[in-house]
Amino acid sequence: MKTLIAIIYLLFLSFNAGAQSQELQQLKLDIEKLAQYKAMLSEMKQGYEVLQKGYNKVTDLSKSNFDLHKKFLDAQLQVDPAVQRDPSTTRINTNWNLINSEWQAGYKRLVASSVFAGAELSAIRELAAKIIEAGKADMEQLRLVLQPEVLRMTDAERLAVINLINVSIVKRLEDVQALNKNNERVMSLRLQQKRDVNALRKLNGL
Repeated sequence: MKTLIAIIYLLFLSFNAGAQSQELQQLKLDIEKLAQYKAMLSEMKQGYEVLQKGYNKVTDLSKSNFDLHKKFLDAQLQVDPAVQRDPSTTRINTNWNLINSEWQAGYKRLVASSVFAGAELSAIRELAAKIIEAGKADMEQLRLVLQPEVLRMTDAERLAVINLINVSIVKRLEDVQALNKNNERVMSLRLQQKRDVNALRKLNGL
């Protein structure tokens, strides 16, 4: 009986020792895995930090580029005083005033001559109106080009547009002068004819 108990006890000790050995081996593996996980986490953390630093640099660079670009675009909304004082703007305003004053003076002479029918005067006004409206469009374009915070343009672009407007306004003035000249020629002929008729009537006692 004692022998049987001794054998059972030895088997228990042997089993228990084997179990402890397996547990120790498993614990060793778990510790190794834990160390590997810690190393992986450390590498991931370092990678994230590098990525975050890179992202911050890209963000800062993008913001810097955006701010620089915004300043450049905002600057284009402003009008340099030198552009506003450009001699072409003075010529444009002078010629625009001449367009209006010469047309009005010429038309008054036509009306005062009494040698044009109502329909003729209406047709002449329509021709002049087209020229005046085109001139108004030119002047509105000039106003926009010279007004800050309206058009986003460089100074060179503004000056180029101003020069084009100057050419256009000169053409409008030439058109008005040509119209007036033609009307004056017709008026002179008709007034001469009227004088000739009156002279003949007077000569004939009529």
